[in-house]
Amino acid sequence: MRWQTVVRLVIAGLGLAVAVLVYTQWSARPDEDATATDAPLTDPTAIRVSDQGGVFDLLSADGTPAMSIRYREQKEFADGRMEFTDPSATFVRAGVRQTMEADRAVTTGKMGPTGLQPTQVDFSGNVKLASEDGFMVEVDDEATFYNDEQKTLIPGAMRFTRGRLSGSGVGAELYMDRSVLWINSAAKLTVAPEVAGGVPIEASATRIGLADADHFMVLEGDAVMQHQSKRLSSDNARVSFTPVGDIVQYIEMRGRSAVRTTGGADGRALTAANINLAFAPDTGLLTNAQLAESAVAALTDAGRVTRISGSTIELHTGPDGETLTRLDATDPVEVQLPRDGNQQAQTTIRAQTLLAEGADGKGLERALFTGAVRYQEVSPAQRGQPAATRLATAESLSLDLKGDLGQVDVARFRQQVRITDGAFTASAAEAVYSRAAETLQLRGLTGSTRPKATSADVDVVADEIDANLATDAFDARGRVESALTPATTATSKTKTATGTGLFERGTVVTGVSNRLQYNRTTGSALYEGGVFLVQGESRLGAERVAIEDASGNLTATGKVSSKFALESVAGAKTTGKQTEVRADELVYTEAARTAVYSGAAQLDTATGEKISAARITLTLQEAARSLKTALATAAEGGTVLVRLLKGEQASGATVTYDAVTEEYRVQGAPATMVVPMEDRPGECNVSSGTLLTFFRTQGASRMTTQGGAVGQQRPVKCAEVIK
Repeated sequence: MRWQTVVRLVIAGLGLAVAVLVYTQWSARPDEDATATDAPLTDPTAIRVSDQGGVFDLLSADGTPAMSIRYREQKEFADGRMEFTDPSATFVRAGVRQTMEADRAVTTGKMGPTGLQPTQVDFSGNVKLASEDGFMVEVDDEATFYNDEQKTLIPGAMRFTRGRLSGSGVGAELYMDRSVLWINSAAKLTVAPEVAGGVPIEASATRIGLADADHFMVLEGDAVMQHQSKRLSSDNARVSFTPVGDIVQYIEMRGRSAVRTTGGADGRALTAANINLAFAPDTGLLTNAQLAESAVAALTDAGRVTRISGSTIELHTGPDGETLTRLDATDPVEVQLPRDGNQQAQTTIRAQTLLAEGADGKGLERALFTGAVRYQEVSPAQRGQPAATRLATAESLSLDLKGDLGQVDVARFRQQVRITDGAFTASAAEAVYSRAAETLQLRGLTGSTRPKATSADVDVVADEIDANLATDAFDARGRVESALTPATTATSKTKTATGTGLFERGTVVTGVSNRLQYNRTTGSALYEGGVFLVQGESRLGAERVAIEDASGNLTATGKVSSKFALESVAGAKTTGKQTEVRADELVYTEAARTAVYSGAAQLDTATGEKISAARITLTLQEAARSLKTALATAAEGGTVLVRLLKGEQASGATVTYDAVTEEYRVQGAPATMVVPMEDRPGECNVSSGTLLTFFRTQGASRMTTQGGAVGQQRPVKCAEVIK
């Protein structure tokens, strides 16, 4: 509804009522044709009676007729009173012929320059005002005109109509000199619909006052204006109009004020202690709404309700009077965003201030919350899952909108950002949150603390962190510092962290890299660029490391360097020394308990042996972090080289080490063993064959050839064979 419709028609009609009821100056003379007697026939108190009917003219100060009163009987009394029975007054106002009728009219007192104007005129019994243009006022009991105050008083019930406009009340006051009408009790105004079956416009209050000359209307006590789905209500209201055209300019509502959309239709529901509405003077469409004290604005679009509350709220609309182009709210501000098919969470935003803006025709496109911002999403409990809360705090929050506050595209948090989502927490100078995609971008500012993200099993600090809250994953970049806790078991149905058998499960692995991609749901972590992982005495460096928690597998590539504190035998404590391996690539498979190092692999055992090969495969015990076997394989045309503690060397195509028996098996064509001679410095014994076996702690070895024959042995200069 265009609110000015109600008031414009009301003020036009009642303004006419003012003109009808108020009289000009009076000067009376008896009608020359009237029949009169000197002695009263029916009333002994009368000094003159005319019972034949006639016309009594009331003259203006200039002597011209102001009103003619036809009557059935006229009486004049010694005190100056004049009484008319069945009077019918006719006069012209603003070029419109008007009449006023009653059962009885009595004039009393004398005033005015000539002394002939009555001080008071009392009309009683079926008082009726009517004009040729269709306006009518009816009073059941009486109406009194007081000339000195230019006031007409109606103490009882009154009704009026003018075209589609009608109204009623109990008690009314009409002031001619100010063009003011008050309906003092049970006041109602109604504008009938233009077409049959339409909805009328209605206004009501305990008391309604209309000031035609000053262009405003006042509703006092339970003021209500309603049309179709729009209802305005307050304790009191004042409606101001344009001087020309009687178009509403302002509606000021005071006390328990509300503007509501009824019947389930889309629109705005506004409530506050006080509400001011402003309208465009050319079109009469709403341009501005100001809400003060406990202000609430509920905006409904396609059945979705966005609720804004604050100490004050101000709304601005575009030329159509409907589309919001600006919204201001002050502390304490609270906004509740609507749920929809894709967003089941109830979202609430609190702050000290809110400013939302947009272009004409597009609605709200951006919003800024400032001061102690608190953004909260509460997801209801679902089958198998408890209720969940996602919370973000910051000093400011800006929103990218799609026409209104209920259509949030992107949320941007700035300054002292803190985010909590279950076990996930984050902090940053800036954060960008996509409500639909449930993604989060954490950023730092120059000179500020770097972004940090923490979950149940990982802590990450980086220059940039992108998180997916739906899948519990993130991508950290730029000097990443991390701390991950490997899962207790790789076969656990509920994965709690990323882990591999190369690292002790349940113990934190700290790391640095240029990038870390982590997904807690799938249990995977990918480190890239200058990777260095540490757990106790264990180390792993590479250009790229991928860990799968579900399988326990690990892959490392590019300048792989690893040190692991492995047990010498199952259940034994580590010696404090690490098994160190360097290679181009490492592939660890948890199911097979194997760690395969490829590409110029170099193994330095915890006990001091060194093995060089194209590929080295370490096999761990099934239920312990202890070595079971080591297999070194040469590249095609190459050899595996084993350096022992006393300077011995063994080489061949393959070398196998059994950690339980501590036995080496060297195979090849040939397999060789070089042992420095203790009594002949600089000379070595070289044994060759196809199979060489020896124990790590024993100096003796056994060399055989294919078929089982003993291998050959010869002395040579050590410098020729020692590598």
